[in-house]
Amino acid sequence: MPRGSARAGARPKARAVDAAAPVDAAAPVVVRRATVADIDDLVALARALNAHEGEPTDLFTAAVARRHGFGRRPEWTVWLATRDGAAVGFAMTHRSWDTPNAAPGLFLSDLYVAPRARRRGVGRLLMATVAAEVKRAKRVYFWWTAKPGNKRALAFYKSLGAFSEPVVAHALFGPALDRLLEPRAKPRRATSKRAMSKRATPKRRKR
Repeated sequence: MPRGSARAGARPKARAVDAAAPVDAAAPVVVRRATVADIDDLVALARALNAHEGEPTDLFTAAVARRHGFGRRPEWTVWLATRDGAAVGFAMTHRSWDTPNAAPGLFLSDLYVAPRARRRGVGRLLMATVAAEVKRAKRVYFWWTAKPGNKRALAFYKSLGAFSEPVVAHALFGPALDRLLEPRAKPRRATSKRAMSKRATPKRRKR
């Protein structure tokens, strides 16, 4: 487990996230694995990220986080960055596997640092924590995506030495996903004009 983690019972809860709240710049950044006690902070940070990206902000609730992140079979892991007792960023990962590497890895689905804590090494520390988890779990890589217009994020990832290539992301959900599951109608057999003409013209009777 990356440095800074401890058992949930001995861990104090971070202060509630407040974008306007001042943070002691001299205080060290601590990154640890999030627990149930951090759900409110996680939801607040995730909603701030989704608002920044123009994504829905009302779907990721405390109940959803509790069920999918801290249930019997967690779907993801979150690393929470705190400074001066306040939650200032997070990284969310889940398992990955692909045939080109023929090895397990991690997918970094979310990375966010509150504006008041940026340019102070928080993002790099979160990425380093994910890298440490990759090594600890005997995985080979971790990967993520970024929107082309997010120039600051792209420059940050480049500074880490990350490999990048242009890709087009695709997703199916909602009605489109449901339509794919519907049985396809059998294509109608095409009828030639000649056949239609024969069918439409009555045969002459012999006199």
